[in-house]
Formats: sequence, structure tokens, C-alpha cells
Amino acid sequence: MRGIFFLGLVLSYTLSVNAQFADSTAPSYAVIDTDSFFDHQQHEQLNAIADSLFNKDGTRLWIIIKDSTDNDIMLWTQSLFRQWDLNKNGTGRSILFVYLYKRKGLRIETSDLITQELGKKYTKDLLSLTVIPKMQKRKDFEGIRDGCNMIYLKLINNLE
Repeated sequence: MRGIFFLGLVLSYTLSVNAQFADSTAPSYAVIDTDSFFDHQQHEQLNAIADSLFNKDGTRLWIIIKDSTDNDIMLWTQSLFRQWDLNKNGTGRSILFVYLYKRKGLRIETSDLITQELGKKYTKDLLSLTVIPKMQKRKDFEGIRDGCNMIYLKLINNLE
């Protein structure tokens, strides 16, 4: 009986997470890990970074971990960014950090305000110099955590 209850709980969670991608509003939680690729403690660490960033300067950070998408990662991320209206006509402070672990796809999509503060070169260098080298050593979580921390530090240092 417990097994059936647990299976039902997992199924309802998976369906609700997948429904978030079809929804027109962004979820209230920062880490969207459709297959539980990271463990609970790792989710808490990523959520803590996202919560700190939001509390410091109002920037919302979503970290999406999925196995793959039917579309190109760039097109999928841009579509989701538009669907959730994260740019808000140039006034939004939003970041989508997407990792497709089966494809080893990475993408950071930022709102106009965040792009102005970070710069396009910064996010590109962040992926190629920080995140990807960790992932090449099979340290996927550490790469994403360190990448999110670097975004946090850059944005907070811009405030001071």
C-alpha cells in the first residue's frame, strides 16, 4: 500500500512539474528538476542561492534540470522565457539556467536588465570557463552551483 501511495506521489509531482513548462507563469520555486537528477541537499543549496539573490536585488533565478527537450536548447529556453514573460518589457530581473543532462546542453537566458549588468561575454565565459570544466570531471552539481554563485556575486558586487 505504501508503495502505491509513494508511486502516486511521485507521479503527481512529475506531472505538476511538467505542467509548469506548459503554464504561462513561472513557478514559485527556483529548482525545477524533473527527474530528481540532484538530491535534496543539492536542491536546497541551489534554492538558497536563488533566494539570496532575490532577497538582495530582486533577481529571480530558475535552475531547470531536464534529461532533454524535443527542440534545440536555445529555442526551447527562449520560448520558455517568453512564455513565462520573464523580460517584462525590459523591466524584468530574471535568469533561466538550463541543463539538459542527457544531451550535456547548457544555456543561460537573461532578461534585458540582467544582460546589461552581466554582459553577454560574462555568461558565455561563465559556462565555458567555470561550469563546463567541472562537468567534464563529472561534477555536474558543482558546476551549476559554482556558476550560480558567480552570477550571484557579480550582481551583488554591482550593487555596491
